Amino acid sequence: DADADQIRAIFEVNVVGPSLLARAAMPHLEASKGAIINLSSTFGHKAGALLSHYGASKAAIEHLTRCWALELAPRGIRVNAVAAGPTETDFLAERMGLTPDQIQAVKADETARIPLGRRGQPADVAQVIVALAGSMGGWITGQVLAVDGGLNIA
Repeated sequence: DADADQIRAIFEVNVVGPSLLARAAMPHLEASKGAIINLSSTFGHKAGALLSHYGASKAAIEHLTRCWALELAPRGIRVNAVAAGPTETDFLAERMGLTPDQIQAVKADETARIPLGRRGQPADVAQVIVALAGSMGGWITGQVLAVDGGLNIA
């Protein structure tokens, strides 16, 4: 039940911000044959209650990832995204505004639905980002890698 300002704020952070950053970095990316690694979410391609606008913004960045991969490949720039699942951050309190009791309930529900049986740690996601940015990712472009303990297939 978000108002226009709340919806705009979500898209500003998750779509406009990465777009402007990619534009500003383009000279360096071209010179270095670099990589763009966008951050998505399992909920960019899996429906989730109370996540409609957030999920829509992440779906947008996933689509931009694939389009940019096609557009920038001739310049030697790779573009991928990491779709993180529920990860131990302050997202539920800071972004969702949930109470401590609500946070514990959400975490328990998520953990029960994740095939690997746990929420992610920031390092789980960071290691994949580093790998994609390095030589391992040298022939990978246009991909959205789910790093979510299998939630996307559950």
